[in-house]
Amino acid sequence: RVGEHVRVAVLWLDERTLQSVLEEVGVSETPRKVAAIHRLSPLQAGMLYESLKDRGSGAYIVQPVLVLRGQLDVAAMAQAWRDVIAHFPALRSAFAYRSCAEPVQVVSSELPFELACEDYRDLPAAAQTERLEQLLLAERRRGFAFDRAPLMSATLIRLSDQDHRLSWPHHHIL
Repeated sequence: RVGEHVRVAVLWLDERTLQSVLEEVGVSETPRKVAAIHRLSPLQAGMLYESLKDRGSGAYIVQPVLVLRGQLDVAAMAQAWRDVIAHFPALRSAFAYRSCAEPVQVVSSELPFELACEDYRDLPAAAQTERLEQLLLAERRRGFAFDRAPLMSATLIRLSDQDHRLSWPHHHIL
Protein backbone atom coordinates (compact mmCIF):
# COMPACT_ATOMS: atom_id res chain seq x y z
CA ARG A 1 0.00 0.00 0.00
CA VAL A 2 1.31 3.44 -0.94
CA GLY A 3 2.05 5.74 1.99
CA GLU A 4 -0.47 8.48 2.85
CA HIS A 5 2.15 11.23 2.51
CA VAL A 6 2.77 10.29 -1.13
CA ARG A 7 -0.93 10.12 -2.00
CA VAL A 8 -1.46 13.65 -0.72
CA ALA A 9 1.41 14.96 -2.86
CA VAL A 10 0.13 13.42 -6.08
CA LEU A 11 -3.63 13.83 -6.09
CA TRP A 12 -3.68 13.93 -9.91
CA LEU A 13 -2.46 10.30 -10.12
CA ASP A 14 -4.81 7.43 -9.41
CA GLU A 15 -3.63 4.60 -7.12
CA ARG A 16 -2.78 2.22 -9.98
CA THR A 17 -0.76 4.81 -11.92
CA LEU A 18 1.03 5.89 -8.76
CA GLN A 19 2.02 2.28 -8.04
CA SER A 20 3.28 1.93 -11.63
CA VAL A 21 5.33 5.12 -11.31
CA LEU A 22 6.93 3.85 -8.09
CA GLU A 23 7.73 0.50 -9.73
CA GLU A 24 9.29 2.26 -12.72
CA VAL A 25 11.74 4.19 -10.55
CA GLY A 26 12.46 1.22 -8.30
CA VAL A 27 10.79 2.26 -5.05
CA SER A 28 7.57 0.22 -5.15
CA GLU A 29 8.59 -1.91 -2.17
CA THR A 30 9.57 1.13 -0.09
CA PRO A 31 7.20 4.00 -0.97
CA ARG A 32 8.11 5.81 2.25
CA LYS A 33 11.46 6.61 0.61
CA VAL A 34 9.61 8.94 -1.76
CA ALA A 35 9.69 12.57 -0.64
CA ALA A 36 7.63 14.02 -3.50
CA ILE A 37 6.32 13.49 -7.00
CA HIS A 38 6.10 16.52 -9.29
CA ARG A 39 4.82 17.29 -12.74
CA LEU A 40 7.62 18.28 -15.11
CA SER A 41 8.05 21.85 -16.22
CA PRO A 42 7.70 22.32 -20.00
CA LEU A 43 11.49 22.73 -20.24
CA GLN A 44 12.11 19.49 -18.31
CA ALA A 45 9.59 17.63 -20.48
CA GLY A 46 11.35 18.87 -23.62
CA MET A 47 14.78 17.83 -22.33
CA LEU A 48 13.45 14.40 -21.38
CA TYR A 49 11.87 13.91 -24.80
CA GLU A 50 15.00 15.04 -26.68
CA SER A 51 17.33 12.98 -24.48
CA LEU A 52 15.25 9.82 -24.92
CA LYS A 53 15.02 10.39 -28.68
CA ASP A 54 18.81 10.64 -29.09
CA ARG A 55 20.22 8.67 -26.14
CA GLY A 56 23.90 8.61 -27.11
CA SER A 57 24.25 12.28 -28.02
CA GLY A 58 25.31 13.59 -24.61
CA ALA A 59 22.96 16.53 -25.12
CA TYR A 60 21.97 18.19 -21.85
CA ILE A 61 24.84 16.51 -19.99
CA VAL A 62 26.65 19.18 -18.01
CA GLN A 63 30.16 18.19 -16.97
CA PRO A 64 32.12 20.68 -14.90
CA VAL A 65 35.66 19.63 -14.02
CA LEU A 66 37.05 21.37 -10.95
CA VAL A 67 40.77 21.83 -10.26
CA LEU A 68 41.59 21.16 -6.62
CA ARG A 69 45.04 22.00 -5.26
CA GLY A 70 46.59 21.06 -1.91
CA GLN A 71 46.06 18.21 0.52
CA LEU A 72 42.65 16.63 0.14
CA ASP A 73 40.70 14.61 2.67
CA VAL A 74 38.89 12.14 0.41
CA ALA A 75 36.57 10.89 3.16
CA ALA A 76 35.50 14.47 3.95
CA MET A 77 34.96 15.14 0.23
CA ALA A 78 32.75 12.04 -0.07
CA GLN A 79 30.75 13.08 2.99
CA ALA A 80 30.35 16.59 1.59
CA TRP A 81 28.78 15.11 -1.58
CA ARG A 82 26.38 13.02 0.52
CA ASP A 83 25.46 16.16 2.50
CA VAL A 84 24.80 18.16 -0.68
CA ILE A 85 22.60 15.38 -2.07
CA ALA A 86 20.71 15.17 1.23
CA HIS A 87 20.14 18.95 1.18
CA PHE A 88 18.98 19.41 -2.44
CA PRO A 89 15.92 17.31 -3.39
CA ALA A 90 16.48 17.73 -7.14
CA LEU A 91 19.72 15.74 -6.85
CA ARG A 92 17.70 12.76 -5.55
CA SER A 93 15.34 12.75 -8.54
CA ALA A 94 14.39 10.12 -11.08
CA PHE A 95 11.88 10.49 -13.89
CA ALA A 96 9.01 8.15 -14.70
CA TYR A 97 7.81 8.37 -18.29
CA ARG A 98 6.70 4.86 -19.33
CA SER A 99 4.05 4.19 -16.71
CA CYS A 100 1.91 7.32 -16.98
CA ALA A 101 0.48 9.58 -19.65
CA GLU A 102 2.44 12.57 -18.33
CA PRO A 103 6.08 12.14 -17.21
CA VAL A 104 6.74 12.89 -13.55
CA GLN A 105 9.74 13.64 -11.33
CA VAL A 106 10.05 11.30 -8.33
CA VAL A 107 12.18 12.65 -5.49
CA SER A 108 13.61 10.12 -3.05
CA SER A 109 13.77 11.10 0.60
CA GLU A 110 17.25 9.57 0.84
CA LEU A 111 19.78 8.30 -1.64
CA PRO A 112 23.07 6.49 -1.07
CA PHE A 113 25.97 8.00 -3.00
CA GLU A 114 29.58 7.01 -3.46
CA LEU A 115 32.32 9.30 -4.71
CA ALA A 116 34.30 7.46 -7.40
CA CYS A 117 38.07 7.81 -7.16
CA GLU A 118 40.75 7.37 -9.80
CA ASP A 119 44.47 7.49 -9.08
CA TYR A 120 46.71 8.62 -11.96
CA ARG A 121 49.72 9.56 -9.79
CA ASP A 122 51.93 6.80 -11.25
CA LEU A 123 51.36 7.97 -14.85
CA PRO A 124 53.45 10.52 -16.77
CA ALA A 125 51.73 13.88 -17.38
CA ALA A 126 50.84 13.10 -21.01
CA ALA A 127 49.28 9.78 -20.02
CA GLN A 128 47.35 11.49 -17.21
CA THR A 129 45.89 13.98 -19.68
CA GLU A 130 44.93 11.22 -22.11
CA ARG A 131 43.32 9.08 -19.39
CA LEU A 132 41.41 12.07 -18.04
CA GLU A 133 40.08 12.92 -21.50
CA GLN A 134 39.04 9.28 -21.99
CA LEU A 135 37.27 9.25 -18.62
CA LEU A 136 35.37 12.46 -19.38
CA LEU A 137 34.30 11.20 -22.79
CA ALA A 138 33.15 7.88 -21.31
CA GLU A 139 31.11 9.72 -18.65
CA ARG A 140 29.36 11.84 -21.29
CA ARG A 141 28.63 8.85 -23.51
CA ARG A 142 27.33 6.75 -20.63
CA GLY A 143 24.65 9.31 -19.87
CA PHE A 144 22.00 8.55 -17.29
CA ALA A 145 19.04 6.23 -16.87
CA PHE A 146 16.18 8.64 -16.21
CA ASP A 147 14.32 6.10 -14.11
CA ARG A 148 17.22 5.68 -11.64
CA ALA A 149 18.45 8.40 -9.31
CA PRO A 150 20.81 10.11 -9.20
CA LEU A 151 21.16 11.67 -12.64
CA MET A 152 24.67 12.69 -11.67
CA SER A 153 27.97 11.24 -10.57
CA ALA A 154 31.22 12.58 -9.14
CA THR A 155 34.71 11.28 -9.79
CA LEU A 156 37.81 12.47 -7.99
CA ILE A 157 40.99 12.02 -10.04
CA ARG A 158 44.34 12.22 -8.21
CA LEU A 159 47.11 13.54 -10.44
CA SER A 160 49.57 14.09 -7.57
CA ASP A 161 49.41 14.47 -3.80
CA GLN A 162 48.65 18.17 -4.30
CA ASP A 163 46.73 18.17 -7.62
CA HIS A 164 43.26 16.71 -8.19
CA ARG A 165 40.41 17.01 -10.67
CA LEU A 166 36.77 16.53 -9.76
CA SER A 167 34.39 15.62 -12.56
CA TRP A 168 30.69 16.19 -11.83
CA PRO A 169 28.60 15.09 -14.82
CA HIS A 170 24.87 15.63 -14.35
CA HIS A 171 21.83 15.99 -16.52
CA HIS A 172 20.50 19.50 -17.03
CA ILE A 173 16.95 18.24 -16.38
CA LEU A 174 17.73 18.43 -12.66
